[in-house]
Amino acid sequence: MPGIELGDLGQKMGMTPKDNGYMIFNQVKIPRFNMFSRICQVEKDGTFTMSGDPRLVYQVMLFVRQFIIHFAAHRLAEALTFLFYNN
Repeated sequence: MPGIELGDLGQKMGMTPKDNGYMIFNQVKIPRFNMFSRICQVEKDGTFTMSGDPRLVYQVMLFVRQFIIHFAAHRLAEALTFLFYNN
């Protein structure tokens, strides 16, 4: 549709089955009823507000980064163990 851009962000390490992408709306009206509004809301006048504690979003971001580091360290340990015992 005109004014809508879709894109794929590609695979994420350790999360192959998850499909991540983006959607950009340019000069497209979306009914407020159809927006996901669990954490953020857009008022009738266009004002953006975030409900709840923004620290929660930050905490989730830190957890995901911690998971990525843990996953990478575990895979590195597996690779080094494989190389050590197969030489």
